Amino acid sequence: MAIGWIVVFSRLGYASLLDPDEAHYAELTREMLHSGNWLVPLLDGKPFIDKPVLFHWLQGVSVLLLGETEFAARLPSALSAIGLFAITRWVGTALFTEEVGSLGAVMFATIFLAASDIAHGKAHAQTAIEAVIGAVALVLLLRRTRTDPVPLVPLDLLKIRILRLSYFASGSCFAAQTSSAVALPFYLHTLGYQQVTIGFLITPLPVAIALTAPIAGRLVERVPAGMLGGLGLAIYASAMLLIAQLGPGAHEIDIMWRIGLSGVGFALFQTPNNRMMIGLSPPRRSGAAAGMAATSRLIGQIFGAVLVALEFRLVGTASVIPFFTAATIAGLAAVVSLRRMAAAN
Repeated sequence: MAIGWIVVFSRLGYASLLDPDEAHYAELTREMLHSGNWLVPLLDGKPFIDKPVLFHWLQGVSVLLLGETEFAARLPSALSAIGLFAITRWVGTALFTEEVGSLGAVMFATIFLAASDIAHGKAHAQTAIEAVIGAVALVLLLRRTRTDPVPLVPLDLLKIRILRLSYFASGSCFAAQTSSAVALPFYLHTLGYQQVTIGFLITPLPVAIALTAPIAGRLVERVPAGMLGGLGLAIYASAMLLIAQLGPGAHEIDIMWRIGLSGVGFALFQTPNNRMMIGLSPPRRSGAAAGMAATSRLIGQIFGAVLVALEFRLVGTASVIPFFTAATIAGLAAVVSLRRMAAAN
């Protein structure tokens, strides 16, 4: 837990709050204190009820006790992070051993903070140290649990080539989807569209997924999953390239059909891929297979979120770079998906 205290509390003295979140929520708390209204947070004098008020109460108490400083604004979040590290260690100890719980807490305390530094463009020597410590903890954790009858990380499933390719393709797909989904509203805003209109323009994405998924479920009975998944990823990559071609003055229909096409590609991949990840696993390891499917998805989403945050930091929110990146990732995943056809034979 000492590592958690060091990596968290060493950050409380940053010279300024990180935009936009830290400064945004600190301003909400400042206005709440100055107005004396602890029930409805205010932003620029207007009610802001998008988030629960508990955080602002905690931050307000900290500011009252320590003054309007960066340290006081960050203290509640830091204490919450320490609590999460402690819970991680407790759960790991209860389910496995004290060593596993401690290694899991160390990973949680280092790897995600290092990723946050990189995403915010704040990478420095401490970031590298945190990444190394987290990587070492991961290696030790894998070595410690690999001989267990039911290992924490199901390495036995990763030894099956077709499953390994499926996990990689799933993570890559979600990385591409997450990064493009985050970038899309910002890019549409630079084209001149407002929030309500942007929500309407993005609607074809979930609609296309909902309509295509049942069709993909039927097709997987007739078409090899690797081929169907590769086709879906190729369609998704093409949609990203088409979105990147949009410019000022683009018609709403041109935007909507491109976004809808990405939903079709996403659903054509996910349905057969999920079936393959679960159906081809040994029956006695079905629980671990479901866990690996969820893990590959979350790893992809985390990577995609960090990637698009880094791209925003480097090239801004008006760039089409995130869509070209998403197309590249999806294209590589399509190749991996097609390789599963050979692995299945």
